[in-house]
Amino acid sequence: MHQIPRNLSDLQRLVDGVPRPALPEDVRVAERYNTFGDKGPLMDGHRRTILTAQTRYTIGDEVRVVHVYEVQAEGVEMEAMGPKHVYGEYLDEAHGTLPAPVGGVYDGPRVLSPAVDFFFDVTTYQFDAPGDHTLYWQPDDVRSNTVRITITSEVR
Repeated sequence: MHQIPRNLSDLQRLVDGVPRPALPEDVRVAERYNTFGDKGPLMDGHRRTILTAQTRYTIGDEVRVVHVYEVQAEGVEMEAMGPKHVYGEYLDEAHGTLPAPVGGVYDGPRVLSPAVDFFFDVTTYQFDAPGDHTLYWQPDDVRSNTVRITITSEVR
């Protein structure tokens, strides 16, 4: 199975629309994917998964979300470049990112599946009040796992 990018140390993020190296903590989160127990459901050979460093944060902490798209089905064209914008992410059932554009926007190189694509931007959220929140990623028919996070007012 291909991995995009080949080395997770090559992951990138978008800073003001410009690709920059991923933060080390985001690489560590991505490295958990292979052993992560709550991956998104497999739908016709496709799976989306989101991961966060933890599920409990304090008010004002930055919640960073890593995105993985896995295709186990043979021969599906996958986008080989990145970091790609994240479309169709939901926070508490409302759009946290823009909906996926109709017809797509990618015009770069492609690889054939099976493959696991980590080359998506990292989305971030901050909360100013305690409470429970849900996140999931669904830019098309394939919905990710749901991540539940708790924001507390406790000082660490």
